[in-house]
Amino acid sequence: MGNDKTQILKQAFDVYTTLSDLSVQEALARLQGMENLSDEVKQVVITLFSSQNQASQYVRDNFTPSESDFFYNNTKYQKGSLLGEYELLEKIGQGGMSQVFKAKRTGEQVQKFVAIKIFSPKNFSPHLLEHFINEQEILANLSHPNIVNMLHGDKTEDGNVYLVMELIEDALPITKYCQQHQVNNKQKIKFITQCAKTLAYSHTNLIIHRDLKPDNILINSKKQIKIVDFGIAKLISNDISGNKTTILALTPSYAAPEQINSENISVKTDVFSLAVVALELLTGKQVLPKDRLLKSCAQDEAAITTKIRQLKCDKDLKNILNQALAQNPDERYNSMQAFADDLANYLHSKPVNATSQSFVYRLAKFAKRRKALFVTSTAFLFLLIGGLIFTLWQNHKIQIESAKAQSVKQFMLDSFEVTDPDNSKGVDISVKDLLQSSYNKLENNKNIDKESKFDLIQTLAIAYGKLGQYNQAIDLLKKSLLIKPKDDLSLSYLAMYLFNADKL
Repeated sequence: MGNDKTQILKQAFDVYTTLSDLSVQEALARLQGMENLSDEVKQVVITLFSSQNQASQYVRDNFTPSESDFFYNNTKYQKGSLLGEYELLEKIGQGGMSQVFKAKRTGEQVQKFVAIKIFSPKNFSPHLLEHFINEQEILANLSHPNIVNMLHGDKTEDGNVYLVMELIEDALPITKYCQQHQVNNKQKIKFITQCAKTLAYSHTNLIIHRDLKPDNILINSKKQIKIVDFGIAKLISNDISGNKTTILALTPSYAAPEQINSENISVKTDVFSLAVVALELLTGKQVLPKDRLLKSCAQDEAAITTKIRQLKCDKDLKNILNQALAQNPDERYNSMQAFADDLANYLHSKPVNATSQSFVYRLAKFAKRRKALFVTSTAFLFLLIGGLIFTLWQNHKIQIESAKAQSVKQFMLDSFEVTDPDNSKGVDISVKDLLQSSYNKLENNKNIDKESKFDLIQTLAIAYGKLGQYNQAIDLLKKSLLIKPKDDLSLSYLAMYLFNADKL
């Protein structure tokens, strides 16, 4: 029985290797046309398509070590072996496609450990080997603290391809790290933002990751992010067209629809995959099914919508994720930097591009950012306005401590003509009437400079607000912002009065 299972796995792995440099749709079509294969073998092949990690897990769960020994031990290299100028010290990872060793350079006094990833020759067709070697120069030029440094790549005389990389120790995949350390949502978004900024850097160097998933985003004990296998999927999948995604270059649960559907990829492909990781972090659940290769993303939109609705967060974050996870690449963020910028704006309570930015929306964001200003300025200015109104009623005396005191004083004196018995004809004048009269005179006064006009409009607006006349106060504050659009005081009071008037 064991021998039969071994033959099934070997046959499936041989077919998988044959199809591995085809696009997803081509590989599936070719597989379905292999009438000599049993359904059991075809099912194992499809499982191997899922991803290296999932395939390895499948083999571990369904085959004994003796039955699957060839699957893992696909190179002659073991602990103590020499690979070029490196000595392999211990195996730190393995899968159906490769093995990873901790290694050191031989003959050096001061040792610096590295990681060496060795691929089996049977996983590469000749043209993939050629492109793999050629692109090492490009990847070696990537220098970023959050990208695992790739030192160089080469192949041995017997055809084994290998990569020499920076060794990352004491690190966990981002999902496991956040779970073990009980990371809150804000910190999770900070991690994703850092990833987005890192990937934006790689995109400026014309390199797309193509296989973003939790296992390729590590966090070490210093809370430092390291993106690994950077460019590996791109290197392995490169063909003459440069745009075709092959079976080896994706993980179905995180791949963008254009990868599954064998369409052209772009930087927006990475945006989608990173957003899937973000949504998984926030919900604690896998977002997309593992069988997307067979269903061609038919259930994507429903799955994504359901997960986003379950999020306990404000609409800004939901809008960001919705845009990043759009099925149509044209509807996603145009770049990874734009995605990173919106996440950063969200973290700092600034307006985000994914949300329609009305005037009221921007004011609400301002108020949220400047809570301290709201508290202190409200208390102070209420005292100021109270003193102003008291002065108006008692003596009609205006004290202006500026170079424009005379013009402002004359304006205020003119405003109070309405209270003169000769002018009012014995009718009692209310504070509201007085304020309205003052504003009318201000509008018609051509002698007041813009700075003084701003101060007076702002003062009248605050006085209206003190009386509970929020609509008038809002209108005046908007006029003051036409003169000084970034005045913190006017913005603060405008947001407060909009809230009091139930207009936020």
